[in-house]
Amino acid sequence: RCPDFGVHYTYSVDGQLPGVMQQLIVINSSLTVVQTERIKLGALYQKIQKSIDRPGVLQSLIAGAGETALPKFQGRYRELQRDLNQLAQKYGPEHPQVRKLRIDLEAQERKIDDERQRLIDVAKTRYEVVQDREAALLARHDELKREVQDLNEKAIRYGRLKRKVESNQRLAKVLIDRLGETNLNMKMMGGTKFELVDPAEVPTVAINYRPVHTMSITGAVGLIIALGVAAGLGFLDNRLDTPDDMAYLGFPVIGTITQHKASRDNKSQGGVEPVLMLEAPSSPTAEAYRMLRTNVLFSYADPPRKVFLVTSAHPNEGKTTVSVNLAFAMSQMDRRVLLLEADLRNPSIHKFFDLDGRMGLSELLLREDYDGYITPYEGNLSVVPTGERPPNPSELLGSKRMEQFLAYAREHFDAIVIDTPPILAVSDALMLSPLVDGILMVIRSNMTSYDHARRAISQLLTLRTNLPAPLDQAGIAQTPGVSLGLVMNYLDPRAGRTYGYYGKYNHYYTDS
Repeated sequence: RCPDFGVHYTYSVDGQLPGVMQQLIVINSSLTVVQTERIKLGALYQKIQKSIDRPGVLQSLIAGAGETALPKFQGRYRELQRDLNQLAQKYGPEHPQVRKLRIDLEAQERKIDDERQRLIDVAKTRYEVVQDREAALLARHDELKREVQDLNEKAIRYGRLKRKVESNQRLAKVLIDRLGETNLNMKMMGGTKFELVDPAEVPTVAINYRPVHTMSITGAVGLIIALGVAAGLGFLDNRLDTPDDMAYLGFPVIGTITQHKASRDNKSQGGVEPVLMLEAPSSPTAEAYRMLRTNVLFSYADPPRKVFLVTSAHPNEGKTTVSVNLAFAMSQMDRRVLLLEADLRNPSIHKFFDLDGRMGLSELLLREDYDGYITPYEGNLSVVPTGERPPNPSELLGSKRMEQFLAYAREHFDAIVIDTPPILAVSDALMLSPLVDGILMVIRSNMTSYDHARRAISQLLTLRTNLPAPLDQAGIAQTPGVSLGLVMNYLDPRAGRTYGYYGKYNHYYTDS
């Protein structure tokens, strides 16, 4: 099944999807232009309708509706009016020339009325044409979105089938090798001649069996069964354990954070994890945060980007710990850094800094002056906790006031790190994603499954169609222009020895 599936969908995944995404970006741009024009023409047409009985206002509105002879008609009307007044005073109202001028004046007035009506009709027609254009673009936009979602689902299915085929191919190779050995043994035995020396009889006493031989065979069979069970369980377990597993998601892995002993001890006692950038700056985990900082700053250096959203698929993956330590690491590079806690439902950043969490983001967004709510902490780092929990967190984070505050923060800080709730739990992170420059998705080792991580990424991409391009791995669909990086968190230090400088040279930091 899989080869046929690959032939059918390889073009769709690797060739068609980037083109569809490019079409979607073009449609979005065109839709913005058309909607702006529709609003403009709609407002003009409504004003014209309301000003039918107000010639002065109507005149100023329809002047921009298109090319018109109206000024010429009105000029001629004024000339006839002037001539009529002069002749009427000179010859009287019943003079033939006065009567003729009066008829010409009425005809000219009808021309002016006809031209006004024509311009009103032109404004209405232009408005209706733009409405039709907008409806067509919206329909095409919805069609392309459905097509992108369908291609993403097919890409995921193809990736699963491909891994299954590779596993079956390895198993088939083992079976073929075993079959070859069996055939060879049978051929060798075929050349051996046997003759009956003593017929078999039913024994009358207990047989002296060979326990060592029997145990060897039993052990070998048990080992084969155990290996088969282990292989089956490994195939069914699709949790992401190492950075190599994350490569199948199709996006760059920009950080690998090992679990520090102090973090494990504090979590087991129900406390807050220590800020390792302050309390253990020479540890391998602190060096991992510095490497993450370097990757973030240099990956998004051209064009320069400031606002970074940190999220995860599920709770308890360590996104808040990553946010706090990343903000500290950035501030140590002589950069003004703002750490913003946007997890309004389950706040915890204020516990790291021992701050009063009752005054923060939820109150800041209701004020014009932000300075009193931004708390300088240490060096170049400033913190904004959540404040009181609002009744509508998603709407507040997606509001115009939030957009205005981020614009203010861009002017006053070199980097803004935003801690947000998990994507699959609530929609808060999705509301903020269009307002940021880059997204860091934290994935906990040996906890987050491939399917859940992929679903969380797909929800982000639905809103971020204009977000460096992901990697081309294992048939995963490509989406151009998405500033999304993956961070593996809580990696077992024993596994982390093979990933990165800080793990490979772990003894260096331990000795220091």
